[in-house]
Amino acid sequence: MKLLILLSLLLLPLNCYAVIATTTPITISPLATDQTNLGGNSLAQVATNPSGNAVAVWQNTALGGNILRNTVRTIVAATYSSITGIWSTSLTIGVGYDPQVAIDSSGNAIAIWVNGPQSNLSWAIQSAYFTAATGTWSAVVNIPTVRPLQNKALYTPHIVMTAAGNAMVVWSDGFNDQIYGSNFLAGGPFVWTTPTQISVTSGVFPQISLATTTEVATVVWQTTLQTAAKIEIQSSFILIAP
Repeated sequence: MKLLILLSLLLLPLNCYAVIATTTPITISPLATDQTNLGGNSLAQVATNPSGNAVAVWQNTALGGNILRNTVRTIVAATYSSITGIWSTSLTIGVGYDPQVAIDSSGNAIAIWVNGPQSNLSWAIQSAYFTAATGTWSAVVNIPTVRPLQNKALYTPHIVMTAAGNAMVVWSDGFNDQIYGSNFLAGGPFVWTTPTQISVTSGVFPQISLATTTEVATVVWQTTLQTAAKIEIQSSFILIAP
């Protein structure tokens, strides 16, 4: 019997004994301004390219005064070099929440987030561009929305970036519950195209995915309740760089 058990173990695939290799965790965020249960660093996102370079973004929440109305949320970023094996010092790149990030084959990256409601009760999807060659972030750039001043929330933005550096952002517009998208084309100034409505009947909670070898993105989203009182999942394919 013992011989049969030994033979059975020897015949098992080698990957049955594979162990996930990990490194010792390190902290890449600074000490949060407020370490209460409602403050601190959260909602981290990371993007990595085939060379192993990475960019991480997260939200830092500091509280003061009325915690429901005076919450300051900043967007913080850090970059990792596969050559040095070191994370950069983190840097505040904007004000807002719900950050997302994407990276191209050269290590350039774009971070996006939601900023709002602002003093005039408007909302914005904002962005910043990281240039790998200089290791610097751009000034904040607003992504155009349907109306200059949004009186309803913009939410759940997502971004993809092709190997060549072209990018697309999708989000849900709370004014009419539709999905919109905007493109950035590499090689020119850091500006975004006029938004295009992607959904037809309605749309919330979009997601976007991209095969790095193509310029075609797949977008999926959830519809809101229609006359038939049903919710559907819909999709569309979009050419990022026409």
